[in-house]
Amino acid sequence: GPDRRFGASFPCTTTVASVLEAYGFLADQIERVRYFTRTSQTTTGSRRLQGFNAWISFNDRQGQLVVSLLPSCVFQTAYVRAGLELPGQVV
Repeated sequence: GPDRRFGASFPCTTTVASVLEAYGFLADQIERVRYFTRTSQTTTGSRRLQGFNAWISFNDRQGQLVVSLLPSCVFQTAYVRAGLELPGQVV
């Protein structure tokens, strides 16, 4: 079945998985991935989808990796929160 840690129903799981791989994280290090939509309000008052943020927490280290994606799932940027150490980072 689908890997629940990657939130299988989310449309951009492939992009998020490839970003994690690029940073050197292994699948078994991932504790959970939470997805949030980014929207903006239009002049008419409706909401427009701007993209997604994936907040990834790990089972072997503190902090989170936040991956920012366009609505099309194209990677925008990634940044660390709460002192996350990336794999291979020298302390």
